[in-house]
Amino acid sequence: MHGATRNAATVATNEELRRLRRELARSANAPMRIIVATDPTKPVVSFTVPRRLPRTIAAVCALASAALVLGGWRHAAPPGAGPEEHHTNQVVAVASDHVASQALVADEAVAEPVAAPKPERPAAVREEPATEPPPAAAAAKEPEHFTVEIVNTGKVFEVTLSGPAGEPDDESYRMLRHELRCQRTGAETPIDPRLIELLHQITVKTKSRIQLVSAFRAPLYPRDLNYHVRGMAADIRVPGLTTAELRDLARSLGATGVGYYPTVQFVHVDVRDTPYFWIDTSGHNEPSKEMPAFNFAAAEAAANAPAPVANRAPVADPAPAEEPAPSLLPNVAAPATPPARTPAQSAADALGLRPSTQ
Repeated sequence: MHGATRNAATVATNEELRRLRRELARSANAPMRIIVATDPTKPVVSFTVPRRLPRTIAAVCALASAALVLGGWRHAAPPGAGPEEHHTNQVVAVASDHVASQALVADEAVAEPVAAPKPERPAAVREEPATEPPPAAAAAKEPEHFTVEIVNTGKVFEVTLSGPAGEPDDESYRMLRHELRCQRTGAETPIDPRLIELLHQITVKTKSRIQLVSAFRAPLYPRDLNYHVRGMAADIRVPGLTTAELRDLARSLGATGVGYYPTVQFVHVDVRDTPYFWIDTSGHNEPSKEMPAFNFAAAEAAANAPAPVANRAPVADPAPAEEPAPSLLPNVAAPATPPARTPAQSAADALGLRPSTQ
């Protein structure tokens, strides 16, 4: 009975010992945890390292020390050494150099890991080598020019469009603003850039200069809202182009206001927001005869049509003259009616002058 109890106790003890050994084996391989707590106001920093790291570091240090020691031995053999000792020293020197180079490569790998090479693209999608960009001088856009003639003064000048957005340079704009001044008062006003661009496009299409009949006009009364007053309109001609052709060209280039003046031979163009087109057949110093013309051909035909004749009552045909009744008296010729006397002849009769028989 006692023997059975001792055997059971021995078995339990052996099982407990085996469990403790397993736990000790697991704890020996468990990573070490390092806890850093420097500032009480911040969370505790903790990280783990492999348990074998200290032994690895110790082994590396031992190898480095051995390399240093062996490096001191390779310089020369002791006096009186034989060929075998010289050979041994050379082998030791080569080994120490190899160990040192391997340690250096390991240090560089730890300091800066080598990036894995990128997979090479297939030949079908390989990028072509980039070409060199064109020089700045070749890529720069050449400035454009157009010629303007002022009809009232006969002055001809050139406008240079060299701004970043194609606008005139400072000198050209000052000249254009001055020459488009009011001919009645000499006042100037800013010119709408859209109007300048429209004039430029007309010269580009026609390859000719543009003649300005009128541009800015000073207001005649406080609420004068004419587009000439705002610097948004001009009356123009183009040599070699009929007024009708210039009218159609201005509409095709986007002029939102187009007035056709066939009598005085110019076209009004402006850059208003709401499109409006009209025809005016009045002459110089005549009241305006403006009429809307969304169809210029029909409007021009209506303007040139003769005025309608007022309705009149129909005139009855005259009644036929009645024949005179036959007379019983003898046919006596009626005395001839003397011809009418002119005022000069009557004056001569009053003075008793006789007409010359010659």
